Amino acid sequence: WLRAVNATSPPPSGRCLAFFAGAGGVNYPTRRSMAAAFASSSLPMCGPTFLPPAGAPPGTPCHFVTLERLTVPGQYVQGTTSCDFCLMPRGKAVWSPRIAEGVLAGCIPVVVADGYWLPFACFFDWRAFSVVVPEAEVGRLPEILGRVPPEERARMRARLLEIRAHFAYAHPRKVTPARPACDPP
Repeated sequence: WLRAVNATSPPPSGRCLAFFAGAGGVNYPTRRSMAAAFASSSLPMCGPTFLPPAGAPPGTPCHFVTLERLTVPGQYVQGTTSCDFCLMPRGKAVWSPRIAEGVLAGCIPVVVADGYWLPFACFFDWRAFSVVVPEAEVGRLPEILGRVPPEERARMRARLLEIRAHFAYAHPRKVTPARPACDPP
């Protein structure tokens, strides 16, 4: 799906603030709380093209947070490329493809997982291109993300685009040897 991603141009302002889609959310309290927070917020749910619903005032942001699996081909990629923030709550494993997918799409990661060691944390300052929210604050996610000014989002996305190549798989024969990850120089 990477070929479908064109993250160099950020989504227009006033579109989708936050994106999350995933089946099995009912089994995870953090995901349920996250979905409930957005459902009860003043932000309307985006339509299937990640635009605010018809009749919303111009510039009104929306969210696309659902605990359902997306069944329309390409809709997940469109969500990650159309929204400012991609929500990445704790799951059942210590790793998640959501982080790489969001980063590669240029979608600012919102990590909601206490004690999670973020990939490449010894190389990159995650505060420069992501939002890390304690699980106890998941109910405030719409407010927290709504307070990030557009200029800060643009700065975060620019940094994200600088480092995203590190999250893409490269064939070993096409990569020059390097020292092991996180070893001192």
